Amino acid sequence: MGSHYLFNCPGCGYSAEVSGGPDGGFSSQTETRVCTACREVVDVLVGFREPALIQPEDLNRCPECEGRDLLPWGESRPCPRCNGAMGDPIGPTRLWD
Repeated sequence: MGSHYLFNCPGCGYSAEVSGGPDGGFSSQTETRVCTACREVVDVLVGFREPALIQPEDLNRCPECEGRDLLPWGESRPCPRCNGAMGDPIGPTRLWD
């Protein structure tokens, strides 16, 4: 079962509810990344336990803008808007499967 946490940027007020790194549920695997197109921190589908149920073009795609220009969200967890450090995670706020 995967978990989401709330990350807030004290510098600009941006917030994101994401896993914060690699995560997985019953059928899918995700990774938290930064979309440079829409400047959002997002969880991206990177794998599926039953490959026949998903098309390869659905992987590694931003769920907000469907872009593919994604970067790993580094351990310092920079804000995609102001590049300041996002605060400590709050939660878990949601469990998913």
